Amino acid sequence: MVRGDDLRIIVINLHVIAAAIRCSPAIIGDGQHTVRTLIEKQSRRRQKVTAGESRIPIDDETHFCLQSQGYALDDIPPLGVR
Repeated sequence: MVRGDDLRIIVINLHVIAAAIRCSPAIIGDGQHTVRTLIEKQSRRRQKVTAGESRIPIDDETHFCLQSQGYALDDIPPLGVR
């Protein structure tokens, strides 16, 4: 494991065909919606642009990440908080 950006590179016949930086899912508070609602909205966007291949699961890891930042699914993060 090497610290840095997560890259996905597709090589066919020794030629790079495609490359993408994989970003961790993130939401940005709007001061109105719960974390759960913001995750669901962002997940729908990701699914739409990836033909259903990328979504944000609400699982133990999601709960751990939220808890480490002082949030729960039903909290409403302030405007602009990532």
